[in-house]
Amino acid sequence: MLRVNYNIQFKNRKVSPIIISITWKGHRIQKSIGQSIETTNWDFKKNKAKSTFKDAVNFNAYLQNIESALQKYYSESSSYGKVINKSKVKSILIEILNNGIVEENKNVGVVKTFERFLKEYRVDGSKLRASTLVNYQSCRNKLKLFEERKKTKLQFDDITSQFYNEFVDFLYESSSNNTVGSIIKNLKTYMKWAEKMKFHNNTDYKEFKPPSAEPSFSIVLTKDEYDKILELETNKPSLEFAKLFMIVNCRIGLRSIDLIEVIKEFEINSNKIRFFQTKTSSLQTLIIPDDVISMIRRLKELFSDGLSRDYINNNLREIGKMVGMNEIETSVKFYGSKRVIVKKPRWKLLTTHVGRRTFATRAMEKRIPIHIIMEFTGHKTLASFQRYVNPASYDNKDILSQLWK
Repeated sequence: MLRVNYNIQFKNRKVSPIIISITWKGHRIQKSIGQSIETTNWDFKKNKAKSTFKDAVNFNAYLQNIESALQKYYSESSSYGKVINKSKVKSILIEILNNGIVEENKNVGVVKTFERFLKEYRVDGSKLRASTLVNYQSCRNKLKLFEERKKTKLQFDDITSQFYNEFVDFLYESSSNNTVGSIIKNLKTYMKWAEKMKFHNNTDYKEFKPPSAEPSFSIVLTKDEYDKILELETNKPSLEFAKLFMIVNCRIGLRSIDLIEVIKEFEINSNKIRFFQTKTSSLQTLIIPDDVISMIRRLKELFSDGLSRDYINNNLREIGKMVGMNEIETSVKFYGSKRVIVKKPRWKLLTTHVGRRTFATRAMEKRIPIHIIMEFTGHKTLASFQRYVNPASYDNKDILSQLWK
């Protein structure tokens, strides 16, 4: 039988820590529970707070909860014939006192724990696909940047509704609505895993919701914009990298993650590139123009570890301003039933996706067979491919003039 008693450590002091004493089958453990009380408020006969203590009900309930959890552990372990030694009981006690958090996990930061999540998290027993892993890494990177902005180290108890509002505002400074929604979704998955692994018992994250739909802006480069970007001269390596990245994407339409892999990892032989397509998990060989090959070789020279899509996008927007992409695009956002017109200059909408959309749209406009275009874009279905095509950019007048010729 397991017995639990409480007492104060120093009877002659004004305030004293409370000590728990656990005994069973000749064994005994004593440990501070991390709580103190004024000695005048302690009932030495009943070994609990006096009823006259203003918070006696909650305080004594806390003591009772600790005892109940220990009794439950002892009863279940005895029923299954498990060995109950001092080390195990002490470990269980510490876990109870930490509100279910394992001692070695206590006070481990959110970002540091994220590294373990990236290594250990599984979906149905399988490791994360490379493209999914990149998304989780992006979430971790944003948390790091947020820490730098706030000059703090996030703990799990910091992940509150206030954090959510500040973090979402921070994300919108450099990310689209879809990206923000994806990061929040991945953060919730991470927090759920960390809770299960007993790093925290903070459930505020469960109330986090992806932001309401932002207005949809889907642009492709005009011929004039493409030419201006191509001809732009810059001595800054980050801008040159972003410029060439956009031009190459406009020419061959790869996913940005695949183009980065080509730049980082794969050799180029003559006018062919052979690479592993991340999203479809397939090996691709594409024949591309000689001038694009030269651009990719230059991208290899400019590449450095740590280059992220957000970093490239920030430089692309700078390029957009430099070439005068000031025309205003208009879209609509709904706040509940309220309809709001949203306007943004084209340079602010410039991302790596724009190059990919430009390739798909211009290739369709030039009547290149769809199956050839999809070899480059990596789309497996016509429906998914069509989402990348912007029909509003077609030269409709020219197309109609060709109908009866």
